[in-house]
Amino acid sequence: MLSWLRHEFAGGAASAALALPLCIGFGLYAFAPLGPAYAHYGVLAGLYSALIPPLIAYLLGARSISVFGPRNTSLVVVQSLFANMLAAQLLASGGGANAVLAYMACVVFASGCFQAAIATLSLGSLMKYIPHPVTAGFQNGAALLLLVAQIESLLGLDAYNWFETRGAVQPLTMLVGATSIAVMLGAHRFTRRLPSLIVGLVSGVALYHLLAALGYDQGLGPYIGEFRLVWPESLPLLGAADLFYQIPPLRLALGILGWSITLAIVSTLDIMMVQKVVENVTRTREDHDRALMRIGVANMAGALVGALPCSVSMVNTLASHTAGGRTWKSGVVSMALVLVSAALVPTTLALIPTVAVAALLAVTAYRLFDRWTLVLFMRVLRPHHGERRAYLLDLLIVVMVTGTMLAGQIVLAVILGVALSTITFAWRMSRSIVRHAYRGDVARSRKTRDLMQNALLSAHANGIAVFELDGALFFGTAEKLVLQIESMIEDGPDCVILDMRRIHDMDSTGARLLIQLNETLAASHCSLAIAGAMPGSRIEAYTRESGLAAALTRSRVFKDLDHAIEWAEEQIIAKHGEDEQAGSFPLGKFSLLAGMDREQVEIVASHLAPVRFAAGTVVFEEGSEGLAAYLIISGVASVTLHQLDQLRPIRLVTFSPGTVFGEMALLDGEPRSATVVADTELECQVLSIAEFERLKAAHPHIAIRLLSNLARESSLRLRRANRLIFELEH
Repeated sequence: MLSWLRHEFAGGAASAALALPLCIGFGLYAFAPLGPAYAHYGVLAGLYSALIPPLIAYLLGARSISVFGPRNTSLVVVQSLFANMLAAQLLASGGGANAVLAYMACVVFASGCFQAAIATLSLGSLMKYIPHPVTAGFQNGAALLLLVAQIESLLGLDAYNWFETRGAVQPLTMLVGATSIAVMLGAHRFTRRLPSLIVGLVSGVALYHLLAALGYDQGLGPYIGEFRLVWPESLPLLGAADLFYQIPPLRLALGILGWSITLAIVSTLDIMMVQKVVENVTRTREDHDRALMRIGVANMAGALVGALPCSVSMVNTLASHTAGGRTWKSGVVSMALVLVSAALVPTTLALIPTVAVAALLAVTAYRLFDRWTLVLFMRVLRPHHGERRAYLLDLLIVVMVTGTMLAGQIVLAVILGVALSTITFAWRMSRSIVRHAYRGDVARSRKTRDLMQNALLSAHANGIAVFELDGALFFGTAEKLVLQIESMIEDGPDCVILDMRRIHDMDSTGARLLIQLNETLAASHCSLAIAGAMPGSRIEAYTRESGLAAALTRSRVFKDLDHAIEWAEEQIIAKHGEDEQAGSFPLGKFSLLAGMDREQVEIVASHLAPVRFAAGTVVFEEGSEGLAAYLIISGVASVTLHQLDQLRPIRLVTFSPGTVFGEMALLDGEPRSATVVADTELECQVLSIAEFERLKAAHPHIAIRLLSNLARESSLRLRRANRLIFELEH
């Protein structure tokens, strides 16, 4: 029990040690455009955001390890709001601090309402599907804005008294800032118990006051300044009514709506990204929509007192977890310590130099930069990279969003990001869904055939065109697919097969275009078939409900690609082959007996024994002893494989009249490697191992011919398999 309390308190203390300077720094950053007179409002707004919203979130049932606090990505929007001409107009009209705080409170309150609405509609998770280039651009823009805003403090410049100081830098201030940054970036090499940001901050504060004690205080920048953590005399949100006297109502409503939607989108995206990082580190999971609902309501409550927008603080959460915090109680400890410190030792906090806070925010900005952007840039620089065009497009989106933010157009950056998301999605979804395309002479069905049929297919199987599809079949992708297939009509294909097993969605327009394609191909004496429509599958339902299956008829809708190719091969044989016998296959035409004269065939026949199997009969089972080879005179037999995760077996190969199976028994005598079942009534001639041994003893030259033909047949099968693998891999 004591160990548990010690760990939770240690986590809360580590989080509070970071939360105090960060909240103060973020408050100063957000209110910086309003001038130094508003600095203490920024400090209080930052502290309120670490107290009121977290308290509401915990009261609403937040029980995750996440620690709540302001985030710089959201504060970029607030700072841009204050830098906007609207804030300047409020100040110029004499509205003063009350009007500015009321306007900010309205924006934060409305954004909380939008966040709650997003959570209610379960749209929070959908925000994660915005392309990463857009979020990376916004993240980089927020980091750059935060970093640039610290330059003046790090150099000791006074932007508000530029002409008096003539833009002179302060070397000692720069020394304090550089020391703080160096320690923050390198402290993890020496200690892992204390957060490196705190170690660096303490080092900077110590160096600052050491230099001041040595008499160099004139060459150092200012402190944070005095403040008192008090409850606001008047709640900023209640002063919103006075804004109607200073800003036209329509302009006021549109302004609040635009800024609040922007803040809600930015904050929601940020929450989703931070939660993902926190979940990966802490190995915990949380309902994102419920968490977003709590934060939305918490921000509405925080807006009453003028708090900055609150989110999940990744820095504070990871600091708490590293120090030993494992539950929400460490967050409560952090909130309590922030309250006690701000209330009891405000004078001590006021002595923190602004350059040390600026160093803290600069390192925070550095860590905010999206590392994937650099990887993307390096990939674009690589010559002859296969995906260079796609990488270049992603990089352009990152640059556009970042540049728009740096230009001060935060709202436009969000609108641009959403628009680019839509355009990028539509463009990528409208790309060709053809995963692979090949002809029938490359990929044959698993049905084995006699020499004459194989020769016929070798000459005409390129009339079979197979398209393996992958993605969504809707109006954009279907149009490209139809145009690609129609361009082949000049080549005169006999059959076109669409393998749709990887199609995860299809709309009515896409199905309609395929129906029209079927009519176009039929006019050119070409047949269209689709594969991958397993009974009960989504594809089977799509094709049935859209009318596509009815247009093709059930004879051209197949459960897998192998059966579709077999059907197409039968069409090729029927079209280009001669009308052969419908009865038994002549023994002399077997490839196993190729090169033998009539007398030699009769000698082999004398060692064969006829056998019949009814449809559905197991000829032999896997693992049984191999005793004979089977020459099919009539009927069909198949080798199938049953997989544990599939109800239906997969056909490995089908044997037709004129082919041989089980022949490996003549070579190695090993147990059977598969099970063979008669698909139809099957008539075979059987060559047993005992009879083969007698044939070898009496007619060795005939036995050698049999083995030679067997080796040639195995070689042809292996070559065909190798070619198929090569084509599919490329």
